[in-house]
Amino acid sequence: MNHWIIWLLSINALSLVAAIFHVVKARTTKSDFPQEWSREDLLACILSALAYVNCLAGIALLLMNQWTGYVLSVFTVAQVISMYYIIDPKLRKVSADFEKKQQEYLEELDKIVEWE
Repeated sequence: MNHWIIWLLSINALSLVAAIFHVVKARTTKSDFPQEWSREDLLACILSALAYVNCLAGIALLLMNQWTGYVLSVFTVAQVISMYYIIDPKLRKVSADFEKKQQEYLEELDKIVEWE
């Protein structure tokens, strides 16, 4: 087995452990998500980059019928799912805030148009 596969598998395992730890911690403590960059964004970015690399390497190794291709494909699916669970609450909150501001703006615009 190549030395880069060992490093890639260990990095993937550590990223999934960090993601699972974050999801469990987020479920137990409710907090308001800030508008700026936070560790949720950083963790989602790291997971997305690793998922991209795993997808490329996993497909290449699957085509060569290597067992590590199957392992990397499983890591890719797990990272994409954990990325969704990490970033989705923040995206929902930001989306709800945006819809609220948009509704207020439309009501203000209707008042201005009716005035004329």
